[in-house]
Order: sequence, then C-alpha cells, then structure tokens
Amino acid sequence: MLRWPALPPLSPTLPACHFSLHECVFVLTSPKGRKRKSLNRSCYTNGMKLMIFLGITIFGTLGGWLGAAMDHGNWFGAASILIGTVGSLFGIWAGYKAGQYFE
Repeated sequence: MLRWPALPPLSPTLPACHFSLHECVFVLTSPKGRKRKSLNRSCYTNGMKLMIFLGITIFGTLGGWLGAAMDHGNWFGAASILIGTVGSLFGIWAGYKAGQYFE
C-alpha cells in the first residue's frame, strides 16, 4: 500500500492576516508589529469567475451579432469586431457586478 509523505506542520511564525472582500487586500502583520498590504491572489471566487465568463460570452456575442447585422452580415467587418469588443468589455463589468451581488 502506498502512503503519501506526511506534510510538515504549519509554521507558528505565519503572519496574522485580515482579509476584506471589498478591497481584495491582505493586511499582513509582521512579528515586529509592522503592517503591510499585499494583493490577494484568490480574491475572485469561482462564482465570480463564472459570472465574468458568462458576461464576456453573452455580451461579446450580442455585440458581434449586432455589428454583423449593421455591416450586412459580415462577421469579420470592422463594426462587428468593434462592437463585439465593446460588448465584451461591458460583459466583464456586468459579470463582476453580478458576481458581487451573488456572493
């Protein structure tokens, strides 16, 4: 039977952390009492990522479709690409706001 090696215990010298979802920032306290801010890499949960992905997909597709309709069915025309890009950027914002709402 295979056994995984035992993990070492967590170090007791890990800094104390305070996490705020609104700021996405860790406030680290060093052993000397100094405070330091660092960006939290796991700020966006899977639900937030899903909402952003859906926003990009839905609004980017709708923008591309609208641009193609304006350019007589040309999906690779300037209007389709430009409006699709604007729709995708709007989808990022809308997905972020939807992710905040549902968290």
